[in-house]
Amino acid sequence: MARRSRFQSLLGLVVATAAISCSMASAPAQASPTWLAAKTVSGPDFMATLGAKVVVDRFGNATAVWLRSASGVGLLEAAHRPAGGTWSEPQTVSDLDHYAQGADVVVDDKGTVTAVWWASAPGEHDQIESARRKLGGSWSSPTLVGLSDLGAPRVAVDHSGQVTAVWLQLRSGKYAVSTSTLAPGGYWSLAKTLSNLAYGSVSPAVAADRKSGMTVATWMSNDGVHSVIWASRRPSGGTWSTPQQVSESGQDANNNPQVTVDNLGNATIVFGRYDSGSHDTYVSSSTPTGAWSTPEPLSDPANFVTVQVVTTTAKGQTVAAWTEYRGGFFVVRASVRSQGGWSAAVSLSDEAYNAASIATGVAPDGSTYVMWHLVPTYTLQIVRRTAGGAWSSTKDLGSDSLPSLDPVHSIGVDAGGNAVVAYEETSTQARRVRVRALDRAGPVVSSLTVPGSALPRSSARFSVKAKDTWSKIASYQWRFGDGTKAKGRTTSHAYARPGTYRVKLTIRDAVGNVTTRSKIVRVGR
Repeated sequence: MARRSRFQSLLGLVVATAAISCSMASAPAQASPTWLAAKTVSGPDFMATLGAKVVVDRFGNATAVWLRSASGVGLLEAAHRPAGGTWSEPQTVSDLDHYAQGADVVVDDKGTVTAVWWASAPGEHDQIESARRKLGGSWSSPTLVGLSDLGAPRVAVDHSGQVTAVWLQLRSGKYAVSTSTLAPGGYWSLAKTLSNLAYGSVSPAVAADRKSGMTVATWMSNDGVHSVIWASRRPSGGTWSTPQQVSESGQDANNNPQVTVDNLGNATIVFGRYDSGSHDTYVSSSTPTGAWSTPEPLSDPANFVTVQVVTTTAKGQTVAAWTEYRGGFFVVRASVRSQGGWSAAVSLSDEAYNAASIATGVAPDGSTYVMWHLVPTYTLQIVRRTAGGAWSSTKDLGSDSLPSLDPVHSIGVDAGGNAVVAYEETSTQARRVRVRALDRAGPVVSSLTVPGSALPRSSARFSVKAKDTWSKIASYQWRFGDGTKAKGRTTSHAYARPGTYRVKLTIRDAVGNVTTRSKIVRVGR
């Protein structure tokens, strides 16, 4: 216990959470990835604005949610930005007469956003509530998901758009993990208890795969002697399995377990374990129908570890990250599992500072983003790992002037590989939610008009409709294949003589990202 007491002052600052969201599709050509200027989305500065999270659909539409305290009432607010547009004014999503807290948010492949939160009101039983916003629409009125007694809900969405929520509810005098599902266009199902009612449970988490439809929930229970990690899985269209023990008997698991599921339905859970004075990060995996593997350590057993995160890339690689006490500071460390086992852990953050609040995001090209918050500078930093395995240098995204008591940072990535981060910025006067986008994809072409055939010396019309998700389009350049060229979204051209010509269009956005398209024109006599 003496070893653990050394870290109490630092542990108060090291709060780690994760928000993962991603979309998958082919992307335009990329040239000049650029971080754009940060923008405040929470409106006028308010005190106690916290819990910033952001999701981005595959079309590039972004939604940020956060919690705000106003006149003693906790409100869930949101702002959205259509691809190529601007951020909306903040909207209140939760009921004005309920105190909202502990929100989570997901977006499905059709662009429908679902927010879920814990709500309370005097004289009423605490409950989990939800609201949805369809693509191009407005937020629905809050609906009841189920009764709750402690803690924030967690949500995940699968390939069909079915949303699964997990949370804690008091049953028979002990906290149990409850779950409910929301089908597209349907209603929340009757809440079901996942955990064993003989044990008190905490820290539920859930993940779903966007291809296989496998959903996996995990949580921590106390059997009266030790804290144990459990998990249950539900295949697409199926029912929840009997809970399986993930961590080893006779060992104390702690810290919030985190789970990810790959495209084949294989699941991975990372968790902390306290053993003989050492607090380490452990990992266990399972096939869609198999048992959980014997947990193996990822962190250095000589060092103390705090909360960890885990995610799966579009290429099937699993990335785990955690904060590890090394040389007097909590440092962000990461390990990757590709074809074989887990790689040796590497340090991502500066080992001369404490790091907290890890978040991850994945892009369709298989790359991964890891973001964290430095202490005491309160600088946000981010790195990118390519699908090939190379980690980028660290990028500073901004800093708070004061520490956040409950820092939450989040990353969303669209189908083109553009990323957007949401974070809290605190001053002596206010606490606000900021977003910052990484524009790394060229404009998206929605239609291209090029004649398949033409006559010599006869004018033909060429046109394109395109938009860029985060920047303005700077130029359109046409090359007609006969040595001539033109600029503009629409143009015309007459070929002097018969032949087959390849028309090439280059569209460039304001930061230099490029999209190219080409088509053949056959000019006859």
